[in-house]
Amino acid sequence: RDRIDRLAAELPEGVTDIRVMKRNDEAMPVLIMSFPVSDEYPDLYALVEEQILRPIEQIDGVARSEIWGARPARAEIEIVQERANAHGINIYSIVRQLQRDNFSLSSGWIREGAQKLFERSDSRFTTLEEIENLPIEGYPGLRIRDIANVTYGPRERRWVQRIDGDRSVTVSVYKESMANTVEVTDKVFDLVQNDLIHRPQLGGINTVHFVFNQGNNIKGSLDQLATTGMWGAIFA
Repeated sequence: RDRIDRLAAELPEGVTDIRVMKRNDEAMPVLIMSFPVSDEYPDLYALVEEQILRPIEQIDGVARSEIWGARPARAEIEIVQERANAHGINIYSIVRQLQRDNFSLSSGWIREGAQKLFERSDSRFTTLEEIENLPIEGYPGLRIRDIANVTYGPRERRWVQRIDGDRSVTVSVYKESMANTVEVTDKVFDLVQNDLIHRPQLGGINTVHFVFNQGNNIKGSLDQLATTGMWGAIFA
């Protein structure tokens, strides 16, 4: 993450979501599951991340997991054009100011004994009030709240993901390269089926559909091989 932050300053404007992943023949999910959900959750992504992804990623052999069908909530600043024009404000200059004032940047590193500690300058906004009360450069006494509406919530969705006709959110699980596929999928299946979907913290998400289970495919292939071998021995 530190190296990504160093690179961010050199990337074109508008690049905000940077991901670095290794891709190889094993970079495919070993388990895909879908959870029917309603539209009542104010931040579905955060709920699934906290109550489903984090417990799954604590299982030995799980490398990571991903959410599909929900997007993280974010703060949105909607400039009211009439107010901005009334004060003669250049909207582009406000965008530039917000980008400068909201950043997380690597500041180098220091060595403490045998440890190498990285430093980070963190000047990101943490509340809506901080954004609303931000003074606008070049306009004394004027703040963001005077020309814009600041809100926090899920991003607009222009698509929908469904299973059996119901809106759903999908979780894909990836294993570590040296982990046993069958063991990992069995552990995740047991955790989700017998524990997670029964927790009240999930707020009504109590059903899961296992769309793909590579561990079951492997066990099925082994069973078929054993059956074929048995019949071969009988007719030999």
